[in-house]
Amino acid sequence: MSCFAGFCKSYLGCAPYFPLWLHLFYGKTQPAGNAIQDAGGVTFQERAGTAYPKIELPKKIPSWKKGFFYVQEEVPARQISIPSYSEKPSAPVNLKPLSSKGDEEMV
Repeated sequence: MSCFAGFCKSYLGCAPYFPLWLHLFYGKTQPAGNAIQDAGGVTFQERAGTAYPKIELPKKIPSWKKGFFYVQEEVPARQISIPSYSEKPSAPVNLKPLSSKGDEEMV
């Protein structure tokens, strides 16, 4: 995502544009079975037939732990927050994505 933001700002000369992101990439969630985990994952892949520039990323980043950080989140009432840190494995939770009016207009 940061490469896409840099591409938009530096090469195209515009702010990152979400409809362009949707045209170039798609996301694939990594659930455990049918449940979305508290700490799951998503991978983003380039759509076939797009002309996004190829980017060579480093194979290994030495001392990556020095840049590791934790996030504290303030969440408005009735909103889903980042789960608090725990060393225990999380239990599957069935979450459903929320949509708001106007989401369809962005696509």
